[in-house]
Amino acid sequence: MMLGYGQSLSRGREAKQAGKDPAQRSRPGYRHWFFGILVLLLGAYLASGFYVVGADERAVVRRFGAVEAVVGPGMHSNPRLP
Repeated sequence: MMLGYGQSLSRGREAKQAGKDPAQRSRPGYRHWFFGILVLLLGAYLASGFYVVGADERAVVRRFGAVEAVVGPGMHSNPRLP
């Protein structure tokens, strides 16, 4: 008796899964998703601490309304970050 391509694959999968213990089946990688999202959020937080001042501009850094610093052109980091 000749089986079609799809039939032979489905029977092969069923035979492999039938022999496995349900506790040993692989679980989806929920931990990997969690750590991936955590890394993305941490990266976004750290990236938000940088700002660029244009070549012909100056920036005033204020904290609670008081002038903390006046910075010139270039890339700067937020003084709150370590």
